[in-house]
Amino acid sequence: MRTRSKEKGLTLIELLVVGTIILILAVIALPLVKPMIDSQQTRSASQVVSTYLNRAKNRARLTGRPCGVRFEVFPGTEEWGGASLVMRQVEVPPVYTGFMGTETGSVLPADYVSGLPLRFVCDDPYLQRTLRPGNRVQVGGNGPYYTIKEALPSYFTLEEPVTTPTAARAGKFRVQLAPRPTMTPPVALPQGTVVDLKYSGCGVDYWNFDGAVFGNAYDVTVMFSPSGEISLPAEGSPYPVGPLFLLIGRWDQIPAVRDSGEEGSWPNWADGRNYWVVVQPQSGLVTTAEVNPITLADGDDDIDPGQVRVARSREFATQIKRNIGGY
Repeated sequence: MRTRSKEKGLTLIELLVVGTIILILAVIALPLVKPMIDSQQTRSASQVVSTYLNRAKNRARLTGRPCGVRFEVFPGTEEWGGASLVMRQVEVPPVYTGFMGTETGSVLPADYVSGLPLRFVCDDPYLQRTLRPGNRVQVGGNGPYYTIKEALPSYFTLEEPVTTPTAARAGKFRVQLAPRPTMTPPVALPQGTVVDLKYSGCGVDYWNFDGAVFGNAYDVTVMFSPSGEISLPAEGSPYPVGPLFLLIGRWDQIPAVRDSGEEGSWPNWADGRNYWVVVQPQSGLVTTAEVNPITLADGDDDIDPGQVRVARSREFATQIKRNIGGY
């Protein structure tokens, strides 16, 4: 004979009470949990950047050619110092000596009578289309490498060497071309995080990328040599002075987006949830350190006070690296 169960379920009122309690607890806990979530996001982003830099450094060692990472400026942030959401691996191609191996070129000294500068002339159609400022060329099988300054219709102007006297040279050439993207897929940072190029740069004395100061920010490329040394093949900053600091922060805190008058809004360099990725110029060692929250001070990030505080924030990151080696 069947018997009816005496167990009772929850009534609608009881369910509503339990749901309300859960909702209240969630509202109370959210302000406490959100900073932890934000910090985890920027921490993950700093690990992504560190891993990608180390991958480029290892590739440079394995191939014997310079390899690096290009931080692409997100459109619309150029006038505000720039911010990068995507990293792309680049490397210097093998030295180019011509398709047939018989192409020749000449280095001609400056002719002050005719007004012609120090220049490189070649008979290679490919080079005439692809040689760019910053590429380096050697002629005759030995001698110095000359840096291309400007591409003109009939020749390429060269930068004057510092120590080697300029003399006419002719013969087969060797060209070191500019870095190019590799087959490695580009990597996007976790959603909501960026590399804040406005406050990234070299050294603790607020040296940053030229475009970040004067507007019209450009892509930043960090190159590793096969021995691990880094360089920055960018306008006005070929070699870093002191450690390279990359500021990993939040999208809503970059200068192009942030409302400086909003309560509780801080620049990325002053937010303790963010991270510095630090690269040593001689060894290429990559470490990370938390942003010093002490720089929050009064929230004033005008140019002069901001420069001092960014310098202190970088110095704090180097102290962390010396003491505990990052994480």
